Amino acid sequence: MSLGSMITQARKSAGLSIEDLSASTNIRSSLLREMESDSFHNCGGETYARGHIRNIAIKLGVDPQIFITAFEEEQMRVDRSIKDLLVENSVMRCLLY
Repeated sequence: MSLGSMITQARKSAGLSIEDLSASTNIRSSLLREMESDSFHNCGGETYARGHIRNIAIKLGVDPQIFITAFEEEQMRVDRSIKDLLVENSVMRCLLY
């Protein structure tokens, strides 16, 4: 089962709509829909995605580590340089030469 499916199942088991979850996590409903479809590229980078996933898990009464582990197994790219990670998370700007 994918992370998006896990989130959907947990949300439905909790009796919440996407709008309910959006209101309680302050995550846009459009972004929640994308996440439930296994699309995490609009989360603002891997660090922000993990934060969103952690908040969602807490609101749904799920151990956050379960969702984080699924995210890392499905989405994380381990072959990236520290510079790429810093640029992605807006710690530094990419300088083009």
